[in-house]
Amino acid sequence: MGVGVRAQLGAVLLLTLTAWLADAVPTANSNLPDILPTEDLSVTLNRPLCGLDAATTPLFCCPGQEPRGAGCGKTSFSPPAQLGASFVKNAANFPWMAAISERQKGGRDIVVCGGAVISDRWVLTGATCARDGRQLSVRFGDLDLQDTSDDNPNAPPFELDIIKVARHPQFSLPEKRAQDIALLKTVSKISFSSTVSPICLPDASLTSIVPAGDDLIFAGWGATRYAASTAFMSLKWARVRVVDFGDCRSNYTKIPPFIRYFDAGSFCTKFFEPTSVFLCAINRGDLGSVLMKVIGEGDIARWYAVGLVVAGAGCGSEEFPAINIALGPSLNWIQSVITAPS
Repeated sequence: MGVGVRAQLGAVLLLTLTAWLADAVPTANSNLPDILPTEDLSVTLNRPLCGLDAATTPLFCCPGQEPRGAGCGKTSFSPPAQLGASFVKNAANFPWMAAISERQKGGRDIVVCGGAVISDRWVLTGATCARDGRQLSVRFGDLDLQDTSDDNPNAPPFELDIIKVARHPQFSLPEKRAQDIALLKTVSKISFSSTVSPICLPDASLTSIVPAGDDLIFAGWGATRYAASTAFMSLKWARVRVVDFGDCRSNYTKIPPFIRYFDAGSFCTKFFEPTSVFLCAINRGDLGSVLMKVIGEGDIARWYAVGLVVAGAGCGSEEFPAINIALGPSLNWIQSVITAPS
């Protein structure tokens, strides 16, 4: 190829790249560049929100490299390999965990659900936790919600009010309860620290239904025993296992009201190692809390939210495992909400 031809080809490629960048800038009617349609985002991009910075500016993503601000899912905590449960000893172990409170008529805040930080303005939780007319706030960086002695003086817990609620479009009461997913927007930016930071949303490899046999990590403030009065006190974590979906759903047909919690994105989990303290892992008070998977990425172990707790019967029931909803199938909706212009 002659020098003149190569020069002309180079000019064409440069003009094409320049035009692509110009076309890729989001407009008032589009939150994402046309070249990356929302329906293909989870397949095209190899990391959660890869290719978008905090201002939704398009960036190039390269395999093995992080885009700017990709600090999600990082913690020094390494859970034991065996099935089990324990109270969380350091808020930095699960820095994305958030407690959702509802303001009562007398002005008192009552914790109603768990949730997880997914960006500096958005918290993921259950739609049931964010019904119409509720005045909500979120508490960050805390372990024991009734005791301040465990607070980190260098990064103390704090609360922010919620100014916007987005519920999954397929969720409605009383019948359509399976897609029990909501996003809460805080009144101001969430201040990140060693005890407060976001968890990762599922990437392309985690968007399918969560398969039976997978072990997941769960964290929440729910009670550890049936009918216990200690819900919403100390944050706990547990390793749970995904069990056969068909068997789980079949068992729940014996309790007809629970069938409304199932759809194609549902999965069930069971806690296999009960103790005198932890009779169950998921119980009253754990609604909206996340189920997590740890993925090794080179030297980094990154945590992903793969599901939310939806419902369950009893505490540690052999016949009725916890019912959860997978987040992967709703990833496009989540991304469209949190990247939309304010």
